[in-house]
Amino acid sequence: MKDLLEEALPIHMTDFTIRTIEREDLERLFNWPNFEGQYSMFNSSIKKMNFEEREKTWREREPNSNVLTLIVDYKNQKTIGKYSLIMDEVDSSIISNMGIRMNPEYCDRGYGTEILSTIKEWCFLNGIRSLGFDVLETNKRAIACYEKVGLKVIKRYPKYDAYFVDMIVENKTI
Repeated sequence: MKDLLEEALPIHMTDFTIRTIEREDLERLFNWPNFEGQYSMFNSSIKKMNFEEREKTWREREPNSNVLTLIVDYKNQKTIGKYSLIMDEVDSSIISNMGIRMNPEYCDRGYGTEILSTIKEWCFLNGIRSLGFDVLETNKRAIACYEKVGLKVIKRYPKYDAYFVDMIVENKTI
């Protein structure tokens, strides 16, 4: 399934292009500004790596893994978003979780909702049966975005020292 999704890229939207990750994207992610306040926990671990560590991370990534990493470009700005689709290890037509990061300078503008909506429709058009997320319960901005795209909370549970919610949306056309 991952190969089929990769073949269906890039996705061209009016202002955005969604494509697979490239080595140069790690450097762009490294140069993102930090999130502030309650969102500071979402600062990328890549920001703590030196160049050699980033290079090693890229070389050692597993291209045949169950993760498809998408990068979002905005007009002439490269790498303003990163969406990692984690496919279920038993049924690859299920995205069991997604990791989403947006450059802090592009948050709270509705871009995340627009992009996620497009990715959801693209997944469904390409045979994905459902998308799932686990989200930190205090991340109200993300939950609101996911709900706008049609995801529903199905479970609340403790994890680490916090509460998370599982959210899901199913493809009604399959």
